[in-house]
Amino acid sequence: MDKKERAERKAFKDKVGEARYELIKRAKERITEAKDNGYYLEAITILESLIADRLESILAKSETNEKGFKALGRLIKKVKNSTTLDPGFKNLIETELDKWKDKRNQALHEMVKLEEGNLHEWDERYGKFEIEIKKGLDIFNEIDKAKKKLDRQK
Repeated sequence: MDKKERAERKAFKDKVGEARYELIKRAKERITEAKDNGYYLEAITILESLIADRLESILAKSETNEKGFKALGRLIKKVKNSTTLDPGFKNLIETELDKWKDKRNQALHEMVKLEEGNLHEWDERYGKFEIEIKKGLDIFNEIDKAKKKLDRQK
């Protein structure tokens, strides 16, 4: 299987930049629609893609110059190991995003699994995800701010 390579913007408002802007705009709209209609797993999945995209961009511009797609867990590790990223940004990723990633994994991979001593019903489990969507959006916004700041510095 061929590795996918991330498309990079070459100039301000080029086709890649315009396409990425439109995708991000539509993704944020869809997250809101999905959340408002109770499709929390969809919203969480799109959020993960948004966050991963921003982290891939930051890492490509900071030190690694990697252009491939990466899973969220691998991206978090790369940020933790970075020697050039802002310490405040690294702290956000190491604490808030890492916790959110674990909640996302629970939502997507453990929805119908029963843990000994934890027999919560569907509505109770599912209802908790709305909170994680808000946290994910807050984290995305902070990462996006950091990405825009990095763009201005380059």
